[in-house]
Amino acid sequence: MARKEATAEELLARAEANGYERGAHREKDSVRDANRHIEKTKKNQDGFLCLYVKFMALQAKEDNLKNGTPIPDEAAFIDTVRGNCLGKGAPAPDIETVKDFIRFYIATSQGRLDRRSTVDSVNTYAEWFFAGFSRVTGTPTDKEERSEVFNWVRRTLTKEGVIVNKRRPKYLFGKEDLTEVLLTLWTKDDLIFIHERSRIQFTFIFHVYCWTGARLGAFFTGGLHYKRWVKNNRDPENISFGAAGREHAKLLYNDGALLLAMAIADEALFGFSSMEDLWKQEIPQGEDEVSLRWNESVKDLPILRKATMKDGVTEEPMKKAAFLKIYQSSLKNAGYLCGTSIYAIRRYLGKMVDGEAAQHDHINYFQGFRKFHEKGLPDKLPAKIEASLKQDSELLRLKSEVQQLEVNENANFHEISMAKAKVRDYLRSLKAKTLQQYKQDWVQNRRDWKVITRGKEPTENVNKTDLTRSLFLVLPERDRLSTMMASDKPLTEGEMRQAMRDLHSLCVRDYTVLYRPGEEPVDGACPVKYCRLEMESAESLQERSDNCNQSYTIAFSVSIGSMPTYGMIIANCISLR
Repeated sequence: MARKEATAEELLARAEANGYERGAHREKDSVRDANRHIEKTKKNQDGFLCLYVKFMALQAKEDNLKNGTPIPDEAAFIDTVRGNCLGKGAPAPDIETVKDFIRFYIATSQGRLDRRSTVDSVNTYAEWFFAGFSRVTGTPTDKEERSEVFNWVRRTLTKEGVIVNKRRPKYLFGKEDLTEVLLTLWTKDDLIFIHERSRIQFTFIFHVYCWTGARLGAFFTGGLHYKRWVKNNRDPENISFGAAGREHAKLLYNDGALLLAMAIADEALFGFSSMEDLWKQEIPQGEDEVSLRWNESVKDLPILRKATMKDGVTEEPMKKAAFLKIYQSSLKNAGYLCGTSIYAIRRYLGKMVDGEAAQHDHINYFQGFRKFHEKGLPDKLPAKIEASLKQDSELLRLKSEVQQLEVNENANFHEISMAKAKVRDYLRSLKAKTLQQYKQDWVQNRRDWKVITRGKEPTENVNKTDLTRSLFLVLPERDRLSTMMASDKPLTEGEMRQAMRDLHSLCVRDYTVLYRPGEEPVDGACPVKYCRLEMESAESLQERSDNCNQSYTIAFSVSIGSMPTYGMIIANCISLR
């Protein structure tokens, strides 16, 4: 029997029962490209539009001065200009105004690759202006005029020498570079504070980024959670990235071990509370695998967690900026003369790690990033050179301006603060440029020395492990892991399990106070029998570690007969109470 076709009235009744209301969203739906731009792009557009408002305000002030019209309060004047320029339905500016505004922007900006701005960056800002203007005002801009502006930037401004057509060179980040950066992270002194959880997270996500070739933002936008991810799904309940982990016989490349260590530390795996529980699991006879699942309670918990010196491991997601900070620091610490974007990494790294890539070493050297690496590259200026920067003429001039403002009774706090900020910014820039030049000279001299001596006299390498070796005394897990990370041999099953135990220990360890091995508190009290001081009663965190160490030392001295009684331990505890 044929299905009866619903009438128009029946369809309307069904739609209204499900919440439909004719024309209710007409005004909202009339907006074109409402969700075309992501929040980051909108923020960039809004920032450039703020500059446009200031530009138009300056022009309006000039017109008022010519006409003799008084200028009102600054804030009110800016609001008026903003309403005229960016209010709903505001007319699009003519092409002459747009070009003049772009020249104004170029004259106020400072390029990164060159003293002058580049073609690509200026056209990016121009695109932000056009798209942002249409989004805010609802007024479309003319396609032909946009094309004219982009071509004018690329041809006319370049010919005039106002901007440069320059791009950052793209070098391939190869297997040797990956290994160098990760080994530096685990075996050398850190240039910045890196929480141990962050160290594990960085290594894990760096692996996954290499294996998958995914966008870096996919790991941080909304956080990488313990739940399934659906590609291209913009539902806020389901936006996390997911990828299969890889097991590798070399610990340095075993992101499966890293993920399991973090998952057990977060109590994320259903039915498993320790590494030993996991290793007891067997695959049933006649089956090929066992399906594991995440606990429901942690599905919204980020795998990559924010970890700080003050708060330890938090439940907030790790920021992309924190990842990039560790990456750039490790790159610098590994002895690379210049930094490279994280996007220089290519997906073929995954195959290269397994030795599947063809041999093109002679080509890879020139196209790759390896040629910028030099062992022992200094990461700071010698004290003598750094001290000489204080005599820089521009720095002295800026400091003189600060001193003049401080003795000027008419100068306000904001003017003085801005002047001091200029001093700080210039000094930071001066140090960075001087250090970069020092590094280039250092590398040139070192490579010249290798040629002059025909490579027969070894070059001096600076040891960057002094702090790390001291840290290994209180974090023996790091000591064992650094050795296994640096090993070029596949680990045995027993060694891999020990590595996973150490990774798990670093994830769950309390870093509020670091105790020497064997001196950790037991049930919140000093482990020495004749002391048992409650750690909470110590006035400072430093005293907790000191008490345990002193009591342990005295107890050891008594045990070998170099001290007659345990009275010193009791006296030590009483002094802290």
